[in-house]
Amino acid sequence: REQPVPATAEGEKIYQGFCFTCHQKDGRGDGNYPRIAGQPYEFLLKTLNGFAGADEDRKNSPMTVIISNMNEKQIKEVAAYVASMP
Repeated sequence: REQPVPATAEGEKIYQGFCFTCHQKDGRGDGNYPRIAGQPYEFLLKTLNGFAGADEDRKNSPMTVIISNMNEKQIKEVAAYVASMP
C-alpha cells in the first residue's frame, strides 16, 4: 500500500533502536505485541502521539516510556518507516 510519507533510513534506525525488541525485526510482533508493519501512516502517527500523552487512556502503557525518548520528528520518521514495511 502506498503511504503519504516516504520511509527514510533515519526511520529504520529509530525502529531498530526502539521498536524491534517487542515488535520484531519485521514489525509483525510476537503474539504478545501487535503487528504494526504496513499499518497506515496516519493511524500509526495518531497512535504514537497517543502514547506521547495525547490520549489519557494510554498513559499506563509501556509504550509511553519508549515514546518519551523520541521527539516529534522521530515519531514521524518511525511512523513512515513502519507504514512502509510489508
